[in-house]
Amino acid sequence: MAEAEASRWRVEVPAAAVVLGVAGDVLLRALPWGVGAALWMVLLMAGSVLVAVRAGIRPLDGTRAWLGAAAIFFAAALAWRDAGFLRALNVLAFLLAMGLAVARTRGPSIAQAGIADLAGDVLRVGAGAAFGAAPMLFGGLRWRTEGRETWKAVAVAGLRGLLMALPLLVIFGALLAAADPVFATLLERWLWVDLGKLVSHLLVAGALAWGVLGAFREQVAGRPWVPPAVVQARRPWLGPVEPGVALGLVNLLFLTFVIVQFRYLFGGASLVGVVSGFTHATYARRGFFELVAVTGLVLPVLLGTHWLVRPEDRLAQRIYRSLAWLTVGLVAVMMASALYRLWLYFDRYGLTTSRLYAGTFMLGLALVFAWFSATVLRGRRERFAVGALAVGLGVVLLLNFANPNGLVAKVNVGRAAEGHPLDAWYLAVLGADAAPFLLASLDALPAGPRETVASHLLVRWGDGGRRDWRTWNWARASARQAVRAQEDKLRAYLPR
Repeated sequence: MAEAEASRWRVEVPAAAVVLGVAGDVLLRALPWGVGAALWMVLLMAGSVLVAVRAGIRPLDGTRAWLGAAAIFFAAALAWRDAGFLRALNVLAFLLAMGLAVARTRGPSIAQAGIADLAGDVLRVGAGAAFGAAPMLFGGLRWRTEGRETWKAVAVAGLRGLLMALPLLVIFGALLAAADPVFATLLERWLWVDLGKLVSHLLVAGALAWGVLGAFREQVAGRPWVPPAVVQARRPWLGPVEPGVALGLVNLLFLTFVIVQFRYLFGGASLVGVVSGFTHATYARRGFFELVAVTGLVLPVLLGTHWLVRPEDRLAQRIYRSLAWLTVGLVAVMMASALYRLWLYFDRYGLTTSRLYAGTFMLGLALVFAWFSATVLRGRRERFAVGALAVGLGVVLLLNFANPNGLVAKVNVGRAAEGHPLDAWYLAVLGADAAPFLLASLDALPAGPRETVASHLLVRWGDGGRRDWRTWNWARASARQAVRAQEDKLRAYLPR
């Protein structure tokens, strides 16, 4: 990079990072996150695109265009859905999609990347966000210039000195103000600012700007992650014996478990207490999450073993694939057992968001196993990573459209109409996503649960006061509007 171009980058990219840092301090402070957080994420995407264009990179080429579109959707979902866990999934999905879009601005397409490549890219961008700003800020700065300095050089040097002094003044000033109330009063009179708030804003804006600057530096570099040469050179290749013994014993263990499970899967719910001695709740709770852990761990074991089997060794490949197909089949039965346990729990006690998310995770994992069978076990390992990524992002996308909290409310109200017990308090705290359905279903609820739900809706969503625009969210706004429109009806349900 030419000296003039390098100087330009040392000004333009940090300036963009500072703007985004200040914007983040303004937009992300208001909780719960809503349109303000969504707006900042869109600004971050726009800044990334502008930086790439200035660097002569096509930022939305090929697969990166789909990742960019997915990132914008997950950002916008913060201003759509109100469910807390779904909000966290949207943030993680946004960071993953944007991180991968940023990582490979140069080099091979993401569609050609393997699992280790994508994981390495995510780690590289994360490390760049944490540490990448330092070499960009300090690696090429000239602290002294030879000869006569122009007014521009003096101004730039003075600005550097000011930037160096500002955090020191704030920190030392805050400490001295805490040590002497007279000095604190004097500072407040001079500055007319709350030093505590000033430090807080500087820290948040600075941390965001630092991370953005490091991520932008990685984007401009655009170097895809490459496994260290020593890892490639010293890979401990496996012959036909090692995977045969390891996967054979694992399959024997799985087969034994599956034989036991067939009594429950085909014997009906009545066998649970007779055979195992457990109640339905204990049986479901004790088994479900253990089975989720097993199925989640099997996939990396199969992928790691496949990576260690030499491609040219046909016998080892044949043994691996035969045993891996058997493993996938046994895991499918264990997934069915896990979902059956979840169904037992739902049939007795109704649906909750945790049960819904867990079941959705299992179904997503089943799709990943199916994709593993269609790619890795058929000699097309290079296609697995992008498909698994698509499944993960697709599950989060579908959850946004499915409205988990609203679905839980709908299912449980329907069960109550059939005579099943109803946890009215749980319904009441499901949040804004469930509020419209609860309002429409109040007449179908028994008197006690109806009173609980109506009271909570009035307390939580009946206040029409002013709110911070940054926390605006479509679900919360709709809930408040609907509750205010039916306030008289809701109050009629309360005890007099």
